[in-house]
Amino acid sequence: MTGRIKKKNILAELDNLSNQQPKVLICPLCDRVIPKSQQDEHHLIPKSHGGRQTAVLHRICHRQIHAVFTETELARQYNTIDQLKLQADLAGFIEWVRLKPDEFFERTRKSRRLRSAYQPVSAREIKPSRNRTLHSRVKTTLDHQGQNFPLSCS
Repeated sequence: MTGRIKKKNILAELDNLSNQQPKVLICPLCDRVIPKSQQDEHHLIPKSHGGRQTAVLHRICHRQIHAVFTETELARQYNTIDQLKLQADLAGFIEWVRLKPDEFFERTRKSRRLRSAYQPVSAREIKPSRNRTLHSRVKTTLDHQGQNFPLSCS
């Protein structure tokens, strides 16, 4: 149960909060104003690697970061905004997006490097080694009489 003085203080604080103007957020990556509908919080070190510190970015800037870098790269090399700005792949994107309006959003695709890294084995092009065909990869060994017999199929 709250006392009447505490209730009065809480109500006064709520009134002060509602009278304040909304805070204008600037994207630290592209230096543009971030509209409310385009705000994304980026963990500078990914949560999967124990990160807690966040920065508010444009949605398109945030998605571009994750399209270019793996979680491990973000955790080890690019865990500050300054390091992200210096990276060559993002520098070109930042110059391009600075010319766009604040509300601009476009679908972001993963880089070719990341797409090939995450592609399932069955979808990748499998090339057989020089002396073997794809279907006849069987490891063999010699038994005590000098005969070849299969150990396992790969």
